[in-house]
Amino acid sequence: MPEHKNPKAISIPQNTKAVILGCYGETLSSEEFKFFKNSAAKPFGLILFARNCKHREQLLRLIAQFREAVGWKAPIFIDQEGGVNQRLTKEGYGETALSKQQPNKISPSQEISSHRVKPETATAWPLYPPISILGQAMHKNYQKAQEASYLMGLALGATLFDLGINVNLAPMLDLRHAQSHALTFKRSFHEHSFSTAMLGRHQIQGMLDAGVLPTMKHIPGHGRATLDSHTCLPEITSSISVEQMFLSDFYPFRFNADCPVGMLAHIRYSSLSALPASQSKAIIQGLLREDMNIDSLLLSDCIFMEALKGPLATRGLACLEAGVDIVIASHGNLEDKDSILKKLPNLSSEAARRYNSALTKAKKSRAYALKYSAFPLHDYGKINELFFSSLNSIG
Repeated sequence: MPEHKNPKAISIPQNTKAVILGCYGETLSSEEFKFFKNSAAKPFGLILFARNCKHREQLLRLIAQFREAVGWKAPIFIDQEGGVNQRLTKEGYGETALSKQQPNKISPSQEISSHRVKPETATAWPLYPPISILGQAMHKNYQKAQEASYLMGLALGATLFDLGINVNLAPMLDLRHAQSHALTFKRSFHEHSFSTAMLGRHQIQGMLDAGVLPTMKHIPGHGRATLDSHTCLPEITSSISVEQMFLSDFYPFRFNADCPVGMLAHIRYSSLSALPASQSKAIIQGLLREDMNIDSLLLSDCIFMEALKGPLATRGLACLEAGVDIVIASHGNLEDKDSILKKLPNLSSEAARRYNSALTKAKKSRAYALKYSAFPLHDYGKINELFFSSLNSIG
């Protein structure tokens, strides 16, 4: 089978499509396995949800099963942010009494003390606090907050690396605005662009040192949106200038332009484009690639989200034609998956280059950390203890 040519790169089969798909449960059903194995076109990777994650041995089997079906060591993706958005628990993180309060009424000391936690597990994995706790910790101890952010990234990465998961769809670099939708507010580091950028950078480096690819999201910034893109298309109509946006919402992404992977938001910036950011050449090829100098492997947010309209394959094609490298289609039945695989194009050579460049970055970071770091990368349980200890020491 012909492959993307690069003697030092991982071999990606030529019939690989520019799409990441999901699966139903804790194992591939016989129908799913046959579909992935017998389909003439293959997905680029698999995205995992809580429905797919029960315990370590089960997850290792599922990943091996998927890779056997598609015929190569395809990448595995997961959302493991911490807080309300993490997949490696049977029941999920859930809502704390604090998180049900009005988010802009929570004081820094309240937020930190409410998440004074131990590295205990509901099933097989630690429950991580929301990253907003790190932003609030900045008010108490700037240096220790950055150290905790790095250790959280290292802990998340070490846990995922142990499972054979390549890419974490985190951290979230959207700013925390007073008007932010609750889902964004709870999942954001901070309201200030520089604090967000710095905490994000430390968490990104932690994941890279563990050998896992981080993903900065939701480019170019979801913080000013008052609506949820899962259900509709948010629109930013603020009178703030693009120049000002480069110092605020865009800044964390520009600061972390060397992050190996990025995710595009399904959100419309009316002053920049009439289209959602994920389908806008002006934003992807102009703002991101040229102005911000971002050469990351760019993913779309899930094309099943109601922010996008039209048939699924049409949604995906619009993202790819605008400059996204790979789209995510995490839901749907086998008929949906078959239609998507048939209608979307093969992975481009540029996307393959960016993926291999990202892998090289993670491999080099891990090799350096193994050689020089004082942290026990092979013992993710110990790294988790170090993270929680660091967080709790902030007071």
